[in-house]
Amino acid sequence: MCHENSKASQIELMKQQLEGLVSRIIDMERQAEGLSRRIEMRKDRILALEAELKRYKLALTPSGETKAAYMGEITFGREIDDGNLHYTERITLPWTAMKEAMSLIRGYAAGLASTGENRPEV
Repeated sequence: MCHENSKASQIELMKQQLEGLVSRIIDMERQAEGLSRRIEMRKDRILALEAELKRYKLALTPSGETKAAYMGEITFGREIDDGNLHYTERITLPWTAMKEAMSLIRGYAAGLASTGENRPEV
């Protein structure tokens, strides 16, 4: 009889251990599902940031498309007073100046990237 009680208690102990292991596996599966969702969200964010970066690069790269988009968009006034006549002359920023500005912006951004310096978002 003692041998049967010992065997029954061993079986009960193994059953409890198995239940504990099953419970841990279920918890780990839940954690894995949560991590999987977080990874998917991060992937989506990375893809969105990559698309945004591509748009910025295209916007700052001189091309026929950017020339067509920007030409005539940046103007400034210069006051003219020659004694007899006073007026404001409207000056359109030339394409070559826009390309130079684009180059300066790309260079500044590359410098920030190379130093690892972070600037707050605008």
